[in-house]
Amino acid sequence: VDLKGKEDDSSTTIAQFKCSAGYDDEKNGGFSPVLDAFFFCTASSRLYREWYKYITLNDPIPYAKAHFGTNYVNAYWDGRSMVFGDGDGRSYYPLTGLDTAAHELGHGVTEKASNLIYRGQSGGINEAFSDMAGEVTEAFLFGKSDMVSGAEMFFAPNQALRYFDDPTKDGVSIKHVSDYRDDMDVHYSSGVFNHVFYKITMAIGIRASFHCFLTANRLYWRSNTDFEKGACGVIRGAYDGGYDMDVVSRAFKSVGLTLTQCPSRASLVTAELQAGITQNNLIVSDVINPLFKINVPTEVRKVTVSSQHGLGVALSASYKREDPVINMGTGSVSADVNGGQVIYARFYRGVPTRISGATATLTFG
Repeated sequence: VDLKGKEDDSSTTIAQFKCSAGYDDEKNGGFSPVLDAFFFCTASSRLYREWYKYITLNDPIPYAKAHFGTNYVNAYWDGRSMVFGDGDGRSYYPLTGLDTAAHELGHGVTEKASNLIYRGQSGGINEAFSDMAGEVTEAFLFGKSDMVSGAEMFFAPNQALRYFDDPTKDGVSIKHVSDYRDDMDVHYSSGVFNHVFYKITMAIGIRASFHCFLTANRLYWRSNTDFEKGACGVIRGAYDGGYDMDVVSRAFKSVGLTLTQCPSRASLVTAELQAGITQNNLIVSDVINPLFKINVPTEVRKVTVSSQHGLGVALSASYKREDPVINMGTGSVSADVNGGQVIYARFYRGVPTRISGATATLTFG
């Protein structure tokens, strides 16, 4: 939607153009803010569907509205639309860049999922999730992320709105909970979760890292979720996705969260392999390692786990990846066990390429 400089954002008239001709709306250094908003918001929506099989904000489909007001240096989600200002033409370009477009769409995703309250710690998480959405959409489109938010809106080089590696670079954001105040602007308190996202991304990659946060937003966060409970949700999201829960836990502890409100990580391992029942549709890669528990009957002394597609299988008495394994290998792996014991089976690959639709079976001996 082209708002044509009006401060009334209620218009729903769709901009019309021929692909061969484009759309003539250059403004403040932006070649076509309308087409930027259209393309980048569409790309972010595709990200959720294609990378995470999550179809969101499709009933109704939101509007992307460019050219709000005169030299308006901001953008926002209004509950139905992403609305973008044109910048001031001196320090700021139109705010229809990729980071900003995906950020505002991220607010819509959060509103539909957890509906995090936009104040206090829940507001900081809300803002952080939208910042993360900008970075993961960069990776989706271009194969990598710069891990800074909003750099494309500035005329001056080497500037950004927020920084993931060190949120304090902007002079106002925080990266540790000890610096949090209840009256803090949610854009500044977002630095805590932004920094955690950075650390997890450095360990397992941005696609996997965002998956943990998206799962938490969809399934575990509530409207009043605070930093501690928010962290618990992301750890649960890590298990659901087959990622290393300890990597996620360490990242949250590094910013001062205690995780004392979280259930034990061992208790999160709820998926169970059962004898004679094939586990279907496994997704496995170098960082996606689905983890199952095996409750060994009292009369059993040996277990065998078989998989297809050359998957690795590690059998262990612990859910932790760094603890010793009982046995590991590819294809079919057996281990001597004690009756009544609980052991764990983890599936893995040594290369980043994902395998989808893999199967696994358990037999007792």
